[in-house]
Amino acid sequence: MELFNHSLLQGTIMKRFTSLVWIASLLLICFSVSSAQSVYYVNAVTGNNITGNGSIGSPFKTITKALSISAAVGDSIKVAAGTYNKALGETFPIVMLTGRKLIGTAGAVTTIIDATGSKNRVFNCSGNSNTTIIQGFTITGGFANDTTSGGVTSKGGGLLIDNNSQTIIQQNIITKDTARGYDFYQAGLGALNGGSCYGGGIYIAGASPTIRNNIISFNVAMGGGGQDYRGGFSGNGSAGGNADGGGIHAAFGGATTIFNNTFYGNKAVGGLGGSSNSLNAGSGGNAVSGALDAGSNAIVKNNIFSNNSAVAGPAGGGLNGSNGTSTDGAVTSFSASNLSNNLYFNNTAGSNPNGGTLGSNNLLTDPLFVSSTNFHLQSNSPARKAGTATDAPVIDFDGITRTNPPAIGAFDGSGSTSVEGLNINAPKEFALEQNYPNPFNPSTVISYQLPVTNHVSLKVYDAIGREVATLVNEVKEAGYYSATFDGSKLSSGMYFAKLSSEGKSQIRKLLLMK
Repeated sequence: MELFNHSLLQGTIMKRFTSLVWIASLLLICFSVSSAQSVYYVNAVTGNNITGNGSIGSPFKTITKALSISAAVGDSIKVAAGTYNKALGETFPIVMLTGRKLIGTAGAVTTIIDATGSKNRVFNCSGNSNTTIIQGFTITGGFANDTTSGGVTSKGGGLLIDNNSQTIIQQNIITKDTARGYDFYQAGLGALNGGSCYGGGIYIAGASPTIRNNIISFNVAMGGGGQDYRGGFSGNGSAGGNADGGGIHAAFGGATTIFNNTFYGNKAVGGLGGSSNSLNAGSGGNAVSGALDAGSNAIVKNNIFSNNSAVAGPAGGGLNGSNGTSTDGAVTSFSASNLSNNLYFNNTAGSNPNGGTLGSNNLLTDPLFVSSTNFHLQSNSPARKAGTATDAPVIDFDGITRTNPPAIGAFDGSGSTSVEGLNINAPKEFALEQNYPNPFNPSTVISYQLPVTNHVSLKVYDAIGREVATLVNEVKEAGYYSATFDGSKLSSGMYFAKLSSEGKSQIRKLLLMK
């Protein structure tokens, strides 16, 4: 009987133990499911942030919403073609979470994140791991303009990457983003000089991101204007703000990897010096690194730098003021060993139009793009197979496997059928921009854009309608252009710039003050 009871007790214990193991297994499975990586879908047209659950059949409407729901490192957010902007409900800057993969599934050309009107940059990437990815977007309309106090520098119009971030930025079009130094009248108490700015497209500090296979174009870092003394006030004009890194500023710490990008049309522009009608005019701000300030740690290989510029800020109106300086139209770097196999063409600056330190195995020639707005390479481009394969990305902007050795730039060839002939940066409208600076002395830059190839004229007239200068009179491809008007031989007063093409015209007022 005692033996029987003992056996019964052992059986009961074993059953209870088996039950506990089974329960523990269920809990472990539940925990694993709850912490599993998720995929969320976003669609600007069919999505809904209130009723959607982020599934492919019930997507969210905004990227901001998807990121707010994502709970686990390793989550993917797949974004459909469309425009994601303030009107849709996006909140800028978008704060990128570590370990998330943000993917534009249709590619950068049709998946647009536009911060226009928000007066903020597009992305903040702080403390992100090296599994964090932003891929397949046009990142545009970002604006960084810090006016909190005198001496503060505005940083990163498109993206700000800091705090040891290792974010991967790939296969994007980063275009028309601006870092703008404050003008004196915007600034906090005690400010006199115009504010400085770093990184029109991207600002990187104390971080080690990977920037590869991107088109980085038409971004601007522009210094702010200095203090004026006019209208009976007595004092010297103050200096304009400095500008550094029209495309990317990566000079402060970290070890950024910058491979196989195409930099085109980026600008660093010094600020306008303050004017004085009684004492001395303020000096113009300095400009450096039209495309990229790489500092000493960035590794820069297989990139095309074309049509970038550093533009000195002009002195204010009055006596004795001096223009700022401009240097390194393409690249500033302090370590030649970190630069190789880059192509430089048609970059401009007062000194070192390409840069003072260019590294090795570079090309100084026309890359032969398909057109000024399509950065695929013609079949006879010197950039084809001119790159180094060491650490180069396996695929190009289009997702096509690169040759060995790879081409220099974002594209490895003429492109696939689906994107051939693409005008990535073609303007959508005919427009004459306001000249900068204005007022000016003695010269000013007039920018304009053409949506189609056509004959165009840009002329300047005085106040009574006499033509004083013809700046442009020729056929131009669709694109963005600028011309310099020199008024050194003209009297102070109001002038008028007129842009004409295909029966259309626009006029802007120019004020010359000596």
